[in-house]
Amino acid sequence: MPLRNAVPLTLAIMDGIVVQIGQERCLIPTVFIRETLRPAPESIVTVQKKGELIKVRNSLVPLVRLYKLLGVHPKKNGTLGGPHRFGGK
Repeated sequence: MPLRNAVPLTLAIMDGIVVQIGQERCLIPTVFIRETLRPAPESIVTVQKKGELIKVRNSLVPLVRLYKLLGVHPKKNGTLGGPHRFGGK
């Protein structure tokens, strides 16, 4: 007997980017992504050892490290291995 699973259409189709944070994988819906980029390490500046900013096209934008935000242990500490959240809501 074949196994069938009914999923509402709104859940079955979702545009997003899969990101790996530590051992976890998350899907970030594209409607929440303004831009993705892989910045050079020298474009990151620390402000009073409290927060980080990144220089993007001559503007400073807050850098939020997703592993810190979600409380996940990173695979590599201090690296920018993939998409990060830059400013926005």
